[in-house]
Amino acid sequence: MRARLLSLLLRPTRLPLMAGIGISALIVAAETLLAFLLQGLVPASSMNVIYVLGVLVVSYACGLVLGTVTAVASGLIYDYFLLPPFGVFTLADRWAWATLLIFVITAVLAGGVAALLRSLVIEADERRRDAVVDARMARLLLRTEHLREALPLASRQLARTLGLPFATIETDAVEGDERRDALPLMEGANRLGTLTVPTGLPEIMTRRVHERVVPSLEALLHAAHERVAINQALEVSREELRRFAAEQAALRRVATLVASGVPPVEIFNAVAAEVGKLLGADRTVLERYTPEAVVLVCSWAKDASRRLPAMASRRPLDDSGIWGMVMASGQPMRMPAGEERKPGEPFTVGVPIIVEARLWGVMIAYFGAEKSVEESVEERMVDFTELLVTAVSNAQARDELAASRGPMVRHGID
Repeated sequence: MRARLLSLLLRPTRLPLMAGIGISALIVAAETLLAFLLQGLVPASSMNVIYVLGVLVVSYACGLVLGTVTAVASGLIYDYFLLPPFGVFTLADRWAWATLLIFVITAVLAGGVAALLRSLVIEADERRRDAVVDARMARLLLRTEHLREALPLASRQLARTLGLPFATIETDAVEGDERRDALPLMEGANRLGTLTVPTGLPEIMTRRVHERVVPSLEALLHAAHERVAINQALEVSREELRRFAAEQAALRRVATLVASGVPPVEIFNAVAAEVGKLLGADRTVLERYTPEAVVLVCSWAKDASRRLPAMASRRPLDDSGIWGMVMASGQPMRMPAGEERKPGEPFTVGVPIIVEARLWGVMIAYFGAEKSVEESVEERMVDFTELLVTAVSNAQARDELAASRGPMVRHGID
């Protein structure tokens, strides 16, 4: 009962004219009956208060026009039934006119207050509902990781709150038709999406949608897009941080081997494995340039069952492969080049190993078709080649030292 009464009080549209006339007639009849029952108990001049209450109700439920008509009808009935002489109109009496005029003016003013109160109550309830919608929308759209997946639920909640058959929020531009109106959701000149609602909505609902719902949705969608962009940027930053940490850990492991003075072959194998794992390569190799050929120093493959070329295997010095391109340029090379690579095509990256201003060898990483191209691959490989240079330089220094000690030892023995 309470919910039904509240629904009637907050009804956004007034009652139909015929229903309003019927209600007005019933109220006036009930007031007249009540006035007859109270006759003799209260002064006749106070009976008009009863009729003012009826005008208030009619003005609130049906509007000020019908409330004014009810006020005039109430004044005439009050004059006919309750003012002496009873049963006749006393309109010819100027005092009767004055009494009726004062009553009508008072009733109309009271009815105007009631009509204004109704509009204020309805507007307050609409704003409360809009605040509830905004809060629910904010929870849905600002917490989700995938905006498109949250829009259907948000659309259903919006339609239910507005009391519409449907309301659809989409991130794409949608055209309206005879069944739905399409309202663009904008942020400046940028299109955020589209709100579609049924055509032929009442004027008060249309104004509510345009003036309050659309701006609120635009602000929420803009905030949701900003949140998604921030989350994506944070995820990229976290990924870069993870990658940097993994790269530094791999470099430390190799640097530890170099500092420990282990044989160069162990360092070469460690570098090939660390680079392959770090970059997600299918295979990595280290090759050394000699005057006669390119000699395989070591290799690593992601697939442990893959058969690798034999160590110290040789191939001719030509420019048909990545090793030839690196040897000819002395710079990191990629084959095919970034602008020439087709989607789904494997690619190879080669980085020179330069020892004491001389091209000593090349480190090559082979990537499969599923690997995305990273612009920083060459730079990350260069960090490892610098450790290789240190290892080769240390090995050469040890060899030179051992060679220089040989004659000295023999001379001491002699």
